[in-house]
Amino acid sequence: GSGVLGRDEFATMATNADLRLWMEALEMSPDDIAGLFDLLDTGDGFISADEFLMGATRVKGTARNIDVAQLLVIIGRLERMVGDIHKVDVTVADRLEVC
Repeated sequence: GSGVLGRDEFATMATNADLRLWMEALEMSPDDIAGLFDLLDTGDGFISADEFLMGATRVKGTARNIDVAQLLVIIGRLERMVGDIHKVDVTVADRLEVC
C-alpha cells in the first residue's frame, strides 16, 4: 500500500477484530474511530501507520482523554488560522500606509 490511510480505509479498519481488541486494551471504544481519525489527521485527509500508533497510544484511557486531545488539536488549528489572519491584516495595514 501507500503507507497512509484515508478516512474510508480507516473506517474499514474498525471492523478488524484484532484492531478492536487492541483499541479495547487502550480503553478506547472502536466507535471512536471517526473521532480518532479527525484527531490524527493533520489536514491532508490521510494518516500514516506511525501517526496512528503514536496518536492512539497517546489517548489511552477514558473518552475524556480523547475529547481533550481533540480539543487540543482544534485549538492548534485555530491558533494557526488566527495567525494567518493576523499576517493578512498586517499586510493590508502596511499597504494602506503606503497609499
